[in-house]
Amino acid sequence: MSWRESLYGQFRRPTGLLGSVVGHVMAFKNRRRGLWVIERLAPRPGLRVLEVGSGPGADAARVIGRLGLQGSLVGVDVSEVMVRQASARNRAAVRDKRAVFVRGDLADGLPWGAAEFDSAYSVNCAQFWPDLVSGLVELGRVVRSGGRIVIAVQPRRRGADESDSERWAERFQGAGRDSHLKLIELARGATTPSTVAAVFEKP
Repeated sequence: MSWRESLYGQFRRPTGLLGSVVGHVMAFKNRRRGLWVIERLAPRPGLRVLEVGSGPGADAARVIGRLGLQGSLVGVDVSEVMVRQASARNRAAVRDKRAVFVRGDLADGLPWGAAEFDSAYSVNCAQFWPDLVSGLVELGRVVRSGGRIVIAVQPRRRGADESDSERWAERFQGAGRDSHLKLIELARGATTPSTVAAVFEKP
């Protein structure tokens, strides 16, 4: 495995010391993208929110700040390193039981019952899912009727350009139809090439 492939693997599933460093880099570099996606999620006080691929917990901190004392956030990530980092970054909310971060994989199914969350979101994680439609179906299962699901991807391959963003927009449109979620917004912005955010509503 090349050095580049090894580094890319750390963004998919951070491990060890290098994974910890990658987490801090993600938290620092992705602020603008995170804020842009969160605007589309539109979290409100009192909601219960799920984040898939919570990473170092920087976006979670921004969402928690909008949920008030009665709201809560659950973050799930495949990396134990990221679970620890997110828990540390949001230690006050974790202490007050307004946030919890757990290890898990969307592909294996989420350990929550139907309609347990008011909304869900995932940023730069969907490109690692084995199947986009199955991932959306599982998120739709745990989100209540009328709830919002926001999935965002920033194309990051070497040489990525707006054509990659356009392909993601097309993929989101098709996956929304196949998963029986209502696509209410398909936005591009925040980064170069554009991050693509699909905003779905659970029927």
